[in-house]
Amino acid sequence: MRVTSLTVDPFTNTPIVILQDREGRDALPIWIGLVEATAITTELEKIRLDRPMTHDLLATILGRCQVSVTRVQVRELRDNTFYAAIELEQFDASGTVRTFEVDARPSDAIAVALRTGARIQVARQVIDKARELDLRFDAEPVNLRRVVPSSSDSGERVGEAGDDCDPLHALPPDLLAGLAAGAFGKWKM
Repeated sequence: MRVTSLTVDPFTNTPIVILQDREGRDALPIWIGLVEATAITTELEKIRLDRPMTHDLLATILGRCQVSVTRVQVRELRDNTFYAAIELEQFDASGTVRTFEVDARPSDAIAVALRTGARIQVARQVIDKARELDLRFDAEPVNLRRVVPSSSDSGERVGEAGDDCDPLHALPPDLLAGLAAGAFGKWKM
């Protein structure tokens, strides 16, 4: 799978990372923290900071220790919480490969995968179980701020929902499965 977009839940203002398979058949929304959303966004947008963020530091340490991240896997959805693992590989002095896994939150695993070029995988049962969740809300839609192109020096301006986008009313998995990669646009958090 790949990260196709980041958005904000209009009801809780919680960031959501959207994973989608390469064929565009399956999409998976994962609610994440603001710090992790920032880590994912900075890597997706190739924003370089003066000092390394935690995920940059981890990727650097792994590289210096000659440990590679082969893949991250979102393996389980239990009690509305996603669980993931980072698969690591290390060659010892004799050239033998040692593979091991580390438990991780999906948002951290995704941030590390983006920095290391590792594959992002989601277990079929997680996608199927996520489709069963009732993500519809009865609340009124909220105006979101969206980053849209501008001719200003900053290259972007912040517009209100309805400016050139509609507010999100809900995020049911069936809706997400058929969306194009850029359907959510870029949202200011």
